[in-house]
Amino acid sequence: MSYKHYIQSGHNKDAWGFLSTKTPKYLDWEITVLLYSALHRINHYFERHGFTVPASHFKRNKMVEQELPHVYESYRRLHVLSMQSRYDASRILNADRKEALRMYADVAESLP
Repeated sequence: MSYKHYIQSGHNKDAWGFLSTKTPKYLDWEITVLLYSALHRINHYFERHGFTVPASHFKRNKMVEQELPHVYESYRRLHVLSMQSRYDASRILNADRKEALRMYADVAESLP
């Protein structure tokens, strides 16, 4: 078994830590790296449990909904926030950052 997804998840979380010490100017990237940290955590879970790691967001979202229903809503909301942060950054507020961090924590704490 490879630990590449687990390592990448930690790397992305470290990037969030770096960005979060800067001004609120990087809220879009903070939310995006939290999504990708959660995504790699989920990929690691799937790999550890014998699933094929999904190759697209659509397939991953479906697998999370089916196989990990306890984290689905948090992951889905984090994905939506990430999309908003990348495509409509004017709408991203510090409250969205806090919500993204909560959603990330829900996923990360549920998938040790």
